Amino acid sequence: MPLSVIHDLSESYLVNDICIVDASVSVRKGDIKILDNETGELMDFKGLGRVELALHPLLEEVCLSQPSLIECQQNRSRTFVECAFTTLGRLLHFLKSTKVKDLNQDGYERLQILWDELESFKFDLTWLQPHVQSVFGMKNMTGRVDRMREDVNILENEIRRRRAMLAAAEVDLERAKEDLVKAEEGFKKIGDVDCVIDYPLA
Repeated sequence: MPLSVIHDLSESYLVNDICIVDASVSVRKGDIKILDNETGELMDFKGLGRVELALHPLLEEVCLSQPSLIECQQNRSRTFVECAFTTLGRLLHFLKSTKVKDLNQDGYERLQILWDELESFKFDLTWLQPHVQSVFGMKNMTGRVDRMREDVNILENEIRRRRAMLAAAEVDLERAKEDLVKAEEGFKKIGDVDCVIDYPLA
C-alpha cells in the first residue's frame, strides 16, 4: 500500500499520527526444521534434546568420561540443554579440528566466545579448563614468536643491505687502488722522487 493512501485522512488508517497494523502468522509445528549453518542435521542426544548430528561422537566421548556433564543438565529446560550441548560440541569440534599452526586471531576470538558461552551453562569444566587455558597461553607464545620472527626478518634485511653496501665499497676500493697505481706510475715518470727538490742559485 502506498504511503499516500495511509496519509489520506479520509481512509482512517492514520489517527492522531498513529497507525496500527494487525497481522497474524501461523506455522504448523511439523513445518519447523531448525538447521545450523555450520553442520546441518539435528538429532536427539541421549533424550536431552536435539543437537547437531556431527557433534554426537564428540559429545558421546566426553560424556562417557565425564558423566557429570549430563547430570548437571537434568533439571533444565530442553532448549537450555540443547544450547548447552551444542556449545560444548562446537567447542570440542573446534579443539579437535584446529591445528596449532592454523590458529590465528579469529580462531582465538572464536574459542574465547565458545568458552565464555560454555561457562554460562554451568557445566563442571575442571577437566577441560587447563587444556583451554594452555591454548590461550599459546596465543601469548605465538605473539612472542611472531615478534621475534619479525625482528629476525628486520635484521636479515639489514645484513643484506649492509652486504650490498660492502660489495659497493669493495668495488670502489679496487677502483681507488687502480687509480693510485696509475697516479704513482705517472709520478715516477716526472723524475727521481728520492732527490731533494732544492732551488736554483742563479
